[in-house]
Amino acid sequence: NIEENGKINFASFVKLSSIPNPNKETIKRTVLSPDGKFLAVLFANRKNPGASFRIKLFNIDYTNFSVQGDTCNVGYKLISNEELQKNNILGVAFSSKNNLMATFADSSVTLWNTSGQFLNNFETGQKEIKNVAFRPDGKQLAIVGRDSNVQQWQIETEQDGQGQVTKIKNVDQNNSFSTPQTIIYNVVYNRDG
Repeated sequence: NIEENGKINFASFVKLSSIPNPNKETIKRTVLSPDGKFLAVLFANRKNPGASFRIKLFNIDYTNFSVQGDTCNVGYKLISNEELQKNNILGVAFSSKNNLMATFADSSVTLWNTSGQFLNNFETGQKEIKNVAFRPDGKQLAIVGRDSNVQQWQIETEQDGQGQVTKIKNVDQNNSFSTPQTIIYNVVYNRDG
């Protein structure tokens, strides 16, 4: 829920402490990670409010909570990253495994870890991405664009001497499909993947 005063609440019984919003920016969307540890907040782009968003990522602190009546207040910590907070983000999705997050804009997808560290960026060839979703095991990403073409991308994460390396490759084109007569706005995996 987003209150009129710009404060963010999640779930009906747990309230997130007031997130600072000194510029009184419009909060367009909030996305909670499947494990409940991270919250992505998308703010309207002040230059073009209807077009794209900028994102702030918060780590939710359940050790710092208080109870007031039937409401639990929890704390948060901003995960600061200027690259992550750039404009032109249309949406975000979290993986339920491997601490990955995907942001998307136009025809590109960027992968981050939940510490806000950039991992990879790739062009999908899609026309105006509408949504992305991680497979439950975190090893694939489904992407749907304005043209109702659904693509699946393989994600391979490995450690090297300098840290984490994330490789992306388009899954066999036979696994992608298009529905030209139907407009698709959302894509999800079932629990089995």
